[in-house]
Amino acid sequence: MFGKMAEQCEDFTGPLLRQAYRQALSLKSIETDLPGFHIFASLLSAIAWNKQRKFAPHDLHDVMHAHSALPYYDYVFVERGFSHLLIAPPDKLAETYGTKVFWKESDVIRELEILEQKLFPAP
Repeated sequence: MFGKMAEQCEDFTGPLLRQAYRQALSLKSIETDLPGFHIFASLLSAIAWNKQRKFAPHDLHDVMHAHSALPYYDYVFVERGFSHLLIAPPDKLAETYGTKVFWKESDVIRELEILEQKLFPAP
């Protein structure tokens, strides 16, 4: 393996990576232990299973946005079509990570006003 290009090591590294990925997906607590794996796999499978929704180039950006934000932020603002993937069964990713998901501009503004009142109460 040493001194070889990555492509030359595929026979060795490929099975190891597939085994690690299968192991990660089999964890009972993947949501807390490996949230990135959980979110990425859940969203890609949801997109693949929805036959009415075609995979668009920007979907990968949305998946990476969710991958980076859901486990760590209280609010996520996304487009309408993608919000459904985050709140709908079977995964209910937003609920799993305790994140509020908004897509309507009016809802985003209302939620930010509520947050402002909590953080900076009127004297």
